[in-house]
Amino acid sequence: MTTGTISKRYAKAFYEFCTEYSAAENCYRQAQMLLQGGQPEALCPELEKLIKLLVKSGRLPYVKFILADFISLYDQAHNIVRVRITSAVELQDAELRIKEYLQSKFGGEIAFSKKVDPALIGGFVLEVKDKVMDTSIKTALDSIERRLDELNKRIV
Repeated sequence: MTTGTISKRYAKAFYEFCTEYSAAENCYRQAQMLLQGGQPEALCPELEKLIKLLVKSGRLPYVKFILADFISLYDQAHNIVRVRITSAVELQDAELRIKEYLQSKFGGEIAFSKKVDPALIGGFVLEVKDKVMDTSIKTALDSIERRLDELNKRIV
């Protein structure tokens, strides 16, 4: 079995288990915290059971993948859209407008994470679900450089 198949099966079973015991939201928050490198004060009983099962079955190396898939299942079930925006400078008004636009486009809740990367020079990179919109000046300049290199190779 591949990592994806294993993690998806465990994540689906874990999600169903948590939902049955009304613990999905708590496990969701703790799973997010664990994947971001945080440490909850105490794991919820459902997560403890998952960890024990993974240890017993020799599947502990898959725990990060399982938790990531669990979070995706929870997001889908609760209509949460994960959005990451990376910009050259701190966004203020634009961030709010982007969030409002995405909310009107997708509905539901927008889980917004942002990062500042001065290497972009200007513009931003917006990642929504499995789509990427790159309006950064760095990417535009890289594209121009590649085209000039191609043209230069034809001339030589």
